[in-house]
Amino acid sequence: MTAHSMGAFGAYKYAYSRYLKERGDMERERKEIEEGPETVWVTKRYIPTDLRVTAPVPRHKLLAPKVLPQAETHWVPTIDPPLRSYDRGPEAAIFKSHPSTRCEEYSTLKQMLPSNGSLIRVAPPNWGTAGGVPVFHSFVPSRRYPMINSPMTTYVDDMHTTNKLFKLH
Repeated sequence: MTAHSMGAFGAYKYAYSRYLKERGDMERERKEIEEGPETVWVTKRYIPTDLRVTAPVPRHKLLAPKVLPQAETHWVPTIDPPLRSYDRGPEAAIFKSHPSTRCEEYSTLKQMLPSNGSLIRVAPPNWGTAGGVPVFHSFVPSRRYPMINSPMTTYVDDMHTTNKLFKLH
């Protein structure tokens, strides 16, 4: 019906597009029969975490040349200079510690860059009754690195030590 309304040229055009589609399908089927499927199933070695006996693999293995071309510069990551090349210079005084800036000595930049001397920390009083004293800056390198817990951790540790029925939940 469609061919009648389109005329002789329309019928030819309609039939030719269908012919091209069928020819492409037949060509694809013939190629698959001659060359075989793109994926083949092979028996694989025993892997305890994978219980399959066979696994799908591509029919052809991609081979790379022995000498690969150089990567374009925008794909190569930049190399950071060594940390020893940085120097913060001498620190005359450290920033005064406030509750809002209590952990400024633990910033990533201060940990990465080399520094002169060390910071002397004093544990805050028990039970969280007051804030801790500010850190002191010493130009003598530290020989020991004590672990100072927070007041809440000290409180919980003391409660577990003194009261066996104490449960934190």
